[in-house]
Amino acid sequence: MEISELKSALELVSAPDRLKHSGKQMINSSNFIAHLKKADTRHKVLLRRFYITYFVIAAFYLGLFVLNPDPELKFSDRVNGSLLFLGILLFAVLGKIKFTELKHVRYEEPSLVFLKKALDRYKFWAKEMNYGLVLVAVINIGSCRSYVTNYSYFESTVTNIVAFELVFFTAVGIAVFVGYRHWSIHKKPVADEIRTLLGEMKQV
Repeated sequence: MEISELKSALELVSAPDRLKHSGKQMINSSNFIAHLKKADTRHKVLLRRFYITYFVIAAFYLGLFVLNPDPELKFSDRVNGSLLFLGILLFAVLGKIKFTELKHVRYEEPSLVFLKKALDRYKFWAKEMNYGLVLVAVINIGSCRSYVTNYSYFESTVTNIVAFELVFFTAVGIAVFVGYRHWSIHKKPVADEIRTLLGEMKQV
């Protein structure tokens, strides 16, 4: 969504076509709703790809470490693989829940309620991110245990753990940076304009 398009939408919503009834304002701008629907549709596509990919990866780890009947597969490997499976599966479930919520967005709600919910969708640090931190920790524990058990490069266990964590959190940092860049380009302009619109509505 281009910033110029949103400004045009803001002007439309701020114009006399904004309805007022019993102190509640209803958005009556087809352009504004259309732009938000377009952004939400793009977000739904990304979420659908995300949760499907993670379900496939989770199924792979389930078969490889949990259901695998190989007697040579060590118990520690099954535990590590189970942690990875659990973390990835819950990421997929989280993505599916978010996709379902987005799929059932009601664009005909009172404007104040609608815009607050929309703002929540376009924040960088949404509430789901808190659950994501827990899942990253679960994946970190499983992958670190697997590395130390099977792929240690250094003689010291502590050194191996530190080396792994440096690589792991560097990868996480890169992922967060890429996510932030994507948000700042595609979602931040939307969030900023919604905040502006909410501010104007409070002054009415």
